[in-house]
Amino acid sequence: MLGMIIHFIEAYYLLNWDVDFRIHDYLFGTPIWALGFFFFLLANPNLGDSKWVQPVANLTLGIYVSHLLFVIYLTNLAGFIGFELWKRDLLVWLGSIVISALFTYLVMKTPLRRVLFR
Repeated sequence: MLGMIIHFIEAYYLLNWDVDFRIHDYLFGTPIWALGFFFFLLANPNLGDSKWVQPVANLTLGIYVSHLLFVIYLTNLAGFIGFELWKRDLLVWLGSIVISALFTYLVMKTPLRRVLFR
């Protein structure tokens, strides 16, 4: 929780100096936040015992690899449509999750899977 608070405080102060914090990969609080999340998951090993976790886990690498392509396309689409602020962010966030998961799922169902994942 401390890492998340540090992360968002630093992001807030960067915005006050007209620095877009999203262009920085890591802020000071990011590794602290990641460590806290890691230790939380380590303390709760049965957290992933749900039925839906394994199918999503099988798609994780494909979603990670392909999501940036869809983020770029959706950002351009949002600018073309004229979306601003929360509408743009919602389109890019939700659209990249849905489209990259669907894309990865469809690639896994085609013969292209054998070529990509030998």
